[in-house]
Amino acid sequence: MAAKDDGSSTLVVAPQFLGRVDLGPQATVPNNTLYWEVEGWKGGERALGPVPISSFTAMDCLLRQLTGPGWRRDGKKPTVVIIGNSAGGQYVKRYAAVGRAPDELAREGISVRFIIANPSTYLYFDRERPVAVPDTASINRWRYGFDFPPDYVDTTPQESLRCYLERDVTVVLCSEDCDGASLLLEVSAAAMAQGANRLERGILYDQHIRRLAQPAGLPARHRTIELAGVGHAAGDVFAAPQTRAIMFG
Repeated sequence: MAAKDDGSSTLVVAPQFLGRVDLGPQATVPNNTLYWEVEGWKGGERALGPVPISSFTAMDCLLRQLTGPGWRRDGKKPTVVIIGNSAGGQYVKRYAAVGRAPDELAREGISVRFIIANPSTYLYFDRERPVAVPDTASINRWRYGFDFPPDYVDTTPQESLRCYLERDVTVVLCSEDCDGASLLLEVSAAAMAQGANRLERGILYDQHIRRLAQPAGLPARHRTIELAGVGHAAGDVFAAPQTRAIMFG
């Protein structure tokens, strides 16, 4: 609806990353459909089948295909906006830090904008966490930090931080997404080390980014906004005037 209301010629593409659980006996999907572990697609892990392709590689291929010469109306270069809410926000967050195709597009003069809404957890660029937890063994494992990343990730935390800060990234938080018992909120030790709920985790993560960016003199294009009176529902997030202004601005 946000794209329709904007009145512009916007192409909306919604990739679906299937999990193993989506391929039950009653599923009607082609045999060549990629599928991942339920959590694996969020962090660029390889597909379980039919071929071991990273979910980030899938996005790379999609971006290259949709920005090729055949898709450029009147020869104009498109603007790409990658947006995700909740689990989709987790995926976009990690891809914004380590994705390869956005740099390729930038070299062609195609701008890429990332909007990360209400993710349950974030990718930290160092080992410090804002909240003390009893079990610290897993707090820096990949999706939460850079220990044991998937094969797709070929950059150091410092290189990824610089890449992330040079990209156009906005984190959208919602004032009502503050329930520590919210459905599907991650509550592992690695997650709780980032904060008690999605809103708090987002605020603390913004502080983490700025703490790392300022001493190194890195550009901080990373922005965080908060939507008052909005909860976790993707429809409300994407329809909010502040979000639409970033999507279509």
